[in-house]
Amino acid sequence: MGDEEDIDRTEKFLLIRNMNFFKSFTDSEIWEIVGAVSVREFVKGAEIITEGLLEETFIIIDGEAMMLKGDIKIGTLRKGDCFGEMGYIAKSKNSATIKALTTIRLLEVNNSAIEESSSSCQLRFTKMFLKRIIERLSKANGEI
Repeated sequence: MGDEEDIDRTEKFLLIRNMNFFKSFTDSEIWEIVGAVSVREFVKGAEIITEGLLEETFIIIDGEAMMLKGDIKIGTLRKGDCFGEMGYIAKSKNSATIKALTTIRLLEVNNSAIEESSSSCQLRFTKMFLKRIIERLSKANGEI
């Protein structure tokens, strides 16, 4: 598993505040998120999540990853993309394996901590995750 970076709360706040994923969040919601995420780094080739295991949720800070279904590459994820959001919404297991294509930094979301955050923060997370799922489905439909 990747190493957790040791950054202080203010640095983490600024990092999160500057990510497109969190543009619609208020500053007070960002402060809630600061305590609910960890910054993780994975080296090129590292397996971040494994298909069939319990879902974890990540948002890419920088770097690239690939999604695999079995041995078949089904997509590439880049800065600002999230994965594992189905686990947050549906409490499901991973439907794909995610591997680092480059050294990659991620926000690892503690789903339980988000569920204990304010209702407005939870709603914004859910909206952003649903938006990403819809974008991914629309892209897949276009390719079919």
